[in-house]
Amino acid sequence: MTTVTEADIKELKDLIVKQSEQLNKQSEQLNKQSEQLNKQSEQLNKQSEQLNSIDKRLGIVEARMEDWKTTVQKFPELTEKIGELKFWKQITIVKCLQSPRPAPSKAASCLT
Repeated sequence: MTTVTEADIKELKDLIVKQSEQLNKQSEQLNKQSEQLNKQSEQLNKQSEQLNSIDKRLGIVEARMEDWKTTVQKFPELTEKIGELKFWKQITIVKCLQSPRPAPSKAASCLT
């Protein structure tokens, strides 16, 4: 059997201390990474909440658009009717101007 010397004990002690220091460093690194992950998780939660609120607002806008859809679909028909009215007004003005000089009261009623 071999005898254990103080040098061997000191060497083992130093080895244990180094291993302990390495474990402490690794533990600190893991704690820092855990904190970073927690921060990122919080940021993702905030972004998720923002996206949810955007989705809600988008739903409201889509509902409004759906309500306006029928009105917007009537625009071409309305513009056509306005064009026809302008056309008939122009014809009336031309006829009034072509007719022999009516009395001033008739001319005013013809243009209105």
